[in-house]
Amino acid sequence: MNSKKIKLLIIGAIAIFITVGVSCGIKNYKKINEERKSTSQMIDENSNSFNEKDEEEYNEYQLDDALEGFDKNNQVNSEDIVVEPGFKTSIGTGSSDEEIRYNNKLLSESKFSLKERIKAKNVAENFVQAITSFDIEKPKETVDLAVKYVADPLKEEVESLYMYLGKNETIKKCIIDEVESYEVENEYDNDYIIFNVRVGWSTVDQYEQISNDGHDSYEVKLLKINDDYKVVEYSVD
Repeated sequence: MNSKKIKLLIIGAIAIFITVGVSCGIKNYKKINEERKSTSQMIDENSNSFNEKDEEEYNEYQLDDALEGFDKNNQVNSEDIVVEPGFKTSIGTGSSDEEIRYNNKLLSESKFSLKERIKAKNVAENFVQAITSFDIEKPKETVDLAVKYVADPLKEEVESLYMYLGKNETIKKCIIDEVESYEVENEYDNDYIIFNVRVGWSTVDQYEQISNDGHDSYEVKLLKINDDYKVVEYSVD
C-alpha cells in the first residue's frame, strides 16, 4: 500500500471520528438543554404555586392582623358583635384606633371607649332592622326579636307595632337589604350613646316576588343596663 492510500485512510478515519463526535455532542447538548428546560419549568411551576400559596397566607395574615389589632386595642371580640339571621352590619375593623373610629363613623371625641360605642352601634343597627323587617309566618319570632333590644319600659310600645302584623296577606315579609349608621353627638353630659341608623328594605309578596323597596332612618338612644346596651328611646329621623 503506497503512502497516498495510507494518508487517505487516515484522513477518512479522522473525518468519521469527528462526525461521530459532533453528532454525539449535539445529542448530548440537546438532552442537557431539554433537562434544563424541564428543570426550569418545574422550578417556575413550584415558584408559582408557592407564590399563590404565599399570597393566600399573606391575605389571611393581613385579615388576622387587622382583627388582632381590633381586639387588642379595644378588647372587642367576635362574640361582642351579634348579627341576627337575615340582618346586615356596617361594623368594620381596622389596624389602629383611628382607623376603627373612621370605619365605624364614630365621633372623634367621646367619654366612651371605642369598644363601648361599637357595641352600642351593633345594638342600634339590630334594633332598627328588627322593627323594620317582619315575616307574617313567624309573628312571635318577629316580635321577640324587636323586644330583645329595648329597655323594659319600651317593650309594650314596641310590641304594639306588630298589632296588625299579618292582616295584609298580600305582603308576606319585609327583608333587609342594607344598613349603615353613624354616631350622633350628645349635647348633654350623661351616659346615653346616640346613633342615626339608616336601613334599606324590600317587601316580598305572597308569590315570593319583590313588590316594593325603600329606606328608613331612625335616631336611636342607648343606655348600658346590666352590662348590655338597650334602646331607651327612638324616633323616625
